[in-house]
Amino acid sequence: MKIRHLARLFAGLILSFALVGSGCDCQDVGGLGSTRHLVASPESLSYDAQEGEEQTKNVKVTAKVGIVGIEEIKLITGKSNFTIVQESLPTLPMNLEEGDSFVLKIKYKAPAGIPSSGLLRIVSDSTIPAEGKLDIPLLTQLNNQRLTLTPNPANFGGLEEGQEKEIEVVGKNEGRAVLNIEKIEKDASTSPAFTFPDGLPTTPLEVKPGESFKFKIKFIPTQRKPDLGAILFTCKGGCAPEDPNPNNRKDPYTLPLSGTIAVPSIEVTPQQIDFGFVASGTTVSKTFKIKNNGGAELNISQITFKPGSSGAFIMPTLENIDIAPGASKQVAVQYRPSIVIENKGAVVIESNDPSRKSVEVQLNGKVSAPKIQVTPTKLAFGKAPVKKILCVTIANVGDQPLEVSPAQIVAGSSPEFTLEKAPAKLTLQPNGNDKLCVVYQPVDAVDDTGKLRIKSNDPASSIVDVTLTGNGLAPKICDLIAQPTQTSFGLCALGKSITKKVKFYNTGSSDCIVNRIAVSTDKGGFPPYIGPDVFTLSNFPTQCPGGTCNPPMTVKAGNDFTVDVTFLPTMERPTLGAPGFNGLVSVNTNATPSIRQAKLHGIGLPGCVSIVPDTIDFGLITINCASRNESILVYNTCSTEITVNKIRFKNNAANGFQFTKAPNTPFKLASGKTATIEVKYRATTAKQQNAVVEVEHSFTQLS
Repeated sequence: MKIRHLARLFAGLILSFALVGSGCDCQDVGGLGSTRHLVASPESLSYDAQEGEEQTKNVKVTAKVGIVGIEEIKLITGKSNFTIVQESLPTLPMNLEEGDSFVLKIKYKAPAGIPSSGLLRIVSDSTIPAEGKLDIPLLTQLNNQRLTLTPNPANFGGLEEGQEKEIEVVGKNEGRAVLNIEKIEKDASTSPAFTFPDGLPTTPLEVKPGESFKFKIKFIPTQRKPDLGAILFTCKGGCAPEDPNPNNRKDPYTLPLSGTIAVPSIEVTPQQIDFGFVASGTTVSKTFKIKNNGGAELNISQITFKPGSSGAFIMPTLENIDIAPGASKQVAVQYRPSIVIENKGAVVIESNDPSRKSVEVQLNGKVSAPKIQVTPTKLAFGKAPVKKILCVTIANVGDQPLEVSPAQIVAGSSPEFTLEKAPAKLTLQPNGNDKLCVVYQPVDAVDDTGKLRIKSNDPASSIVDVTLTGNGLAPKICDLIAQPTQTSFGLCALGKSITKKVKFYNTGSSDCIVNRIAVSTDKGGFPPYIGPDVFTLSNFPTQCPGGTCNPPMTVKAGNDFTVDVTFLPTMERPTLGAPGFNGLVSVNTNATPSIRQAKLHGIGLPGCVSIVPDTIDFGLITINCASRNESILVYNTCSTEITVNKIRFKNNAANGFQFTKAPNTPFKLASGKTATIEVKYRATTAKQQNAVVEVEHSFTQLS
């Protein structure tokens, strides 16, 4: 079986055949000479019996080509749970004529917990399969109990003081094994608001697969706000060891309880009103909504402006407004600006909501005019190697065109500061912006200061100054930085590889001298990793064959070099912390510190699909004739469902092979289930041909 792990996983099957002759009667499917071919149908048996159940499956054994001598039929593994029905066993030894067959019956008795798979072997003098051993896998499903509770959680909502409510909870065993509940109890911290009219179910309690039990919970709210609690279930072997929710897989299995006394709950929308740009002297009205989401009446004692709010906002003071549960009220606010460019304020709503006594609605409005925004308002150049350029952005956040006069460096500024381009007048439309850049060229190690001045027709901020600072010449250094600092290879099938590029960039002001490039695999942690290194390097720079740079490689300031890193896991690495492998690409340089590194991470996992058989030999096929159909079983060995997305020939190289039967893709394949593909070959040329069938599927190994 071949598996590729890219964005998805692939499983591959090798097909091959040889040709004879140049013409034929196509009733003749091609002779195999002394070949003796024994086949089983199906090629594997899948059982889905629940704990304690017995299930019998049939397998048909046929002499496909030649007379096959059957010598022995036996179970290799799984003898504790599988038996061969004695009545179905033929008298051995026996000769099976070509085309003849017999049926074996294999009985399975399902245990609890981990399934017991098996292997049935038929020993014969066949040449296909090799060594005369025809193996038939016996596949089973996991049998575990699984407790579910409905409803879960038990939420009683809000009730007025003195009211009560009952909920009936249904517990069910959704698993495939008997559920033995050893204890059902109320958590010690549960509110006294929760009681059980008929008591909790008596334990120990046995619940067979598909069976259910019931109990009632009564809620009378207290003043706790909210009332909380839980019912705890403890089971033999765990209540739900295979639950989709990881939090439910360990006992005690918990049923959360919640409820509260009904109170008013205020909701105000929106909580910010922006009137946008409004012409001076014009009035605009907008509204906000007050809604009562609680279970009791909401009383609004007062709605008024917050002290300090602009007088451009207009609204009468409102008092004593009652809003029933689920009801709402609209409130209008007006905005009438004058000459002030921007107005701010807030409306304050006071109510009897116990958790939000006061709620504010923010108000914003602007007079229609251009408005300048300069970011940042300080350019700090720090130490510069020779020359450094920093820029500011000039934006018009108003609703009228912004006229910007030619910018200038204010008199008295250090002469090391200059404008990158000759100053010019700008016109910025609303929401428009432009950049203005300053050059800093220090001549000594002395600190420098200055100001960049920008003038415009913004009536509120006609002059904006940008502070300029610099700390003189910087020492020349090498600074080699990995990009990215960590490379993740994601999930990779064991035995397959993923290659990614890692770049090292000289962000310093001086040449970097590289002596050596190496990669390492972290083998520490618990338990320690004792397998082979999983990270390797390739595609070294030409000056550093194999990773050793002799003479040393020079990486000039602003330049970079790249290496290829390959991740090839051959075994899983279980750890107590994060799963997977860690590694480092290390570069020895003249920088400080001298070793610069890039982190590596990848996870190696087994594939999720088995293909039976993994090789099919069609034998000798006469030219212009077709072979018999051969079956391929695709088996989901994952613990969860996968999606098969494509079934195809690798690189579209069918080479005379064709699918005669295949499921429509995409399709779902449950855990432990199989899908059947049928392939045949039509001979057209006198040479041996090969092809590979690829099965592309989703990778669900981590779920």
